[in-house]
Amino acid sequence: MVSQVMNKISLISRLVKGLVVFLASLQLLTFVILASSTSNTDAGSSASFDNGLGHSMVEVSFDGAWHDLAVALERNDLSSLGLLGIVEAIPYFFIYYFLYRLFSLYQRGSIFSQLNIRCVKAIGTTLLVWLFVSVFYPIALVLVLRLLNISDQLPFIFMIGSTEITYLISGLVIYVIAWIMQEALTLKSEQELVI
Repeated sequence: MVSQVMNKISLISRLVKGLVVFLASLQLLTFVILASSTSNTDAGSSASFDNGLGHSMVEVSFDGAWHDLAVALERNDLSSLGLLGIVEAIPYFFIYYFLYRLFSLYQRGSIFSQLNIRCVKAIGTTLLVWLFVSVFYPIALVLVLRLLNISDQLPFIFMIGSTEITYLISGLVIYVIAWIMQEALTLKSEQELVI
């Protein structure tokens, strides 16, 4: 019975790892396509293709304070994809990396270990750090662009909206799950010593 459960966990873990690699590759490919052939929209970048079978479109858009800044950047002939898109992609790749590691551990049969807990904590920490980046990066970017005399018309934008609240709640919940896992592992170790 234990062998069957572990085989199921291993299979599902392989599938999730494949999905993580697919999503990371898709996001990277989207960015490369947009960087090489973009048409800027009000708040992002897009590329359209006619491949003979139909029409395809790839797009990156921003929301919240990043949307307003993307619009201002494009109006000042600056690339919102280059100045915002790269920064926005970084936390996703950290999360992909830690998810891949976590499911690799599951695939090898390591279900509750310190390494698993570190991966889960790292995902929560990434979301919490991303909250601060999401709020303060637009201000820092505008400040740098103004100091470098690239554009003095860009507005300073400070905004905490639903996206930032989602990062906060998700990061805290994931971090608390890691803490509960840590406490359960400690409790299990103490019980094994007593018996």
